Amino acid sequence: MHGDLRADNVMIDPDHRRVWLIDWPHASVGAPWLDLAFMLPSVSLQGGGEPHALFRSHAVSDGVRDDELRAVLAGLAGYFTWSALQEAPPGIPNLRAFQHAQGVATLEWLRSLA
Repeated sequence: MHGDLRADNVMIDPDHRRVWLIDWPHASVGAPWLDLAFMLPSVSLQGGGEPHALFRSHAVSDGVRDDELRAVLAGLAGYFTWSALQEAPPGIPNLRAFQHAQGVATLEWLRSLA
């Protein structure tokens, strides 16, 4: 799994025939559905649709129980919230605001599963 999929880690060629996933420092082994769940708050922020509907529309979500998804989203929301409160790293002044926005989007998705 990639572990950090979001819009700025996806490149699409001008003809829309190929997609590249870039920036793999968090690559690991995990459940196949995690990358989709991790990316959907970013997709939602950019007007790409409701995360839960998008998640359930993909075959990779088959068999994923809502309690499993809630646990992952709670961890992801915590990560984004904690990260957003940290000092901005040199040269990336907008990162913390982006993480804050992703945290809010993740919490909204999590609340929708209640």
